[in-house]
Amino acid sequence: QMGIIGAVEGLAPGERIYSARFQGDKGFMVTFRQVDPLFTLDLSDPTNPQAVGELKIPGYSAFLQTRGTERLVGVGMDGTDSGQITGVSVSLFDVSDFADPTQVDRVSVDTDWGTSEALWDHHAITMHGNLLTVPFQGYNYDSDSYESGLLVVDITKNDISERTRLTHQSLVEAFYCDGDPDCEEREVYAYDAQIRRSIVMDDYLFTISRFGIMISDLANGEDSVKSVLFQ
Repeated sequence: QMGIIGAVEGLAPGERIYSARFQGDKGFMVTFRQVDPLFTLDLSDPTNPQAVGELKIPGYSAFLQTRGTERLVGVGMDGTDSGQITGVSVSLFDVSDFADPTQVDRVSVDTDWGTSEALWDHHAITMHGNLLTVPFQGYNYDSDSYESGLLVVDITKNDISERTRLTHQSLVEAFYCDGDPDCEEREVYAYDAQIRRSIVMDDYLFTISRFGIMISDLANGEDSVKSVLFQ
């Protein structure tokens, strides 16, 4: 039989856990309701785990990944101080001072509303060295515009920078036109162009949607080398 030997209780009442990560005798946990409390947990004594530090910032992280012992990467959603969720974001945290975690940098898709498959399936996230990719969808109310694609960022010890954003819009258009150059123009919604997975092979970034596979030059992440349309 399995029994509870220790517990951390009373953290963030009324909120739910969105992500957790363990590294040896350390733990990291994110909860959310209005702002994102990142908790650092001392697990060195399994019978008496302790919450050591806390950081509150807008939005939340649905996926956490350690980078060495001093940095933590979070993938999730940006938000406002009132708790409104906005666009997909990637955050870098400094956890070298375990009692006082801080946010080093953050890159966000600037939209009024957003989501990502990565929020519930970590397989949608690709980490390759300093490169991280995450699918995104977003909508802006004022311009009544929708966009979807893949956010590609570079992560170092002290910053995150956006390298590019990729889209499969051209594959969607090719699919509906079926290779006919005289096909009637039609409005192709960006919603159809959702990228679901990506993988790095040699010097190329492969992206996959339900319409096909696109290969991009990893050096700048923009030049499309080849694409294959699913039939």
